[in-house]
Amino acid sequence: MKIKMLTAAFGICLASACSPSHVMTQNEHALPIAPPNLVMDGKASDWKGIPFSLDPGTTMRYALANDSANLYLCLTSTNPSLEDKIFRMGLKVYLDTTGSRREATGIQFPMPVDGNALQAIAATSKGDSRVEAEKYHQFIRLQENQYETFGWASGNGLNAMGSQDMLTIGFTLDAEDILIYEIKIPLKSLYGDPVPPTAFTRPLSIGLYIDGIPRSEDPNAPIASEIGQPGANMTGARINVGRGGRLSTNPYSLQNEQLFKPQRAWIKCMLAKQ
Repeated sequence: MKIKMLTAAFGICLASACSPSHVMTQNEHALPIAPPNLVMDGKASDWKGIPFSLDPGTTMRYALANDSANLYLCLTSTNPSLEDKIFRMGLKVYLDTTGSRREATGIQFPMPVDGNALQAIAATSKGDSRVEAEKYHQFIRLQENQYETFGWASGNGLNAMGSQDMLTIGFTLDAEDILIYEIKIPLKSLYGDPVPPTAFTRPLSIGLYIDGIPRSEDPNAPIASEIGQPGANMTGARINVGRGGRLSTNPYSLQNEQLFKPQRAWIKCMLAKQ
């Protein structure tokens, strides 16, 4: 499956931040109005016409849009080592309606993977990298069946995928190792019901957080074992072994030190008025 990405022109001026003293950043956006056919199905084809931007700190691309009722977010990655880090450590999406960087309200999906489970996968694969990769991907599929919400007025805790009352998530990792992650968030969940007019005149901040992979307690352990993923390459599993055991390479692979450190990105935006 090939996804055509559209790179956004950076420096879109926010309606509330156009004073001469304001310095624009590449992660500030005035959102477009969402088309009526956006479906949270883990496919990016219906995002055609909505600009995607690259966050250089995480190497993820993202697109945002809204209508009068919902906020829509699409995250994509073609970076195998980043995807492995996300699958192991989870991904948190924060939403701060004050326009600041408060990590109080948000969503965690995928959920973090228990390191003991990865060790068990390695132990039962008996050194066969293809078997290990297949077991790893089967295990990841189980992790995709639930998500966690925190800091909301109601509905916090673990939720089963497909039973979303508060929000809708679409997620795929396709045969070409492209990760696509979509979220639809009702504005009333963020701002209250009815949604106040000020929601469309004040900035909204969206944060992305990926925890760092723990280092091994053994100072003599090779970096590959610290990462704890299938494959022999020190930068992650799908650099060597992709889905189905195929070889894969990527020019945006994370450096080893990036794998061990948390990664954050903040996007400031202004909702489009209908």
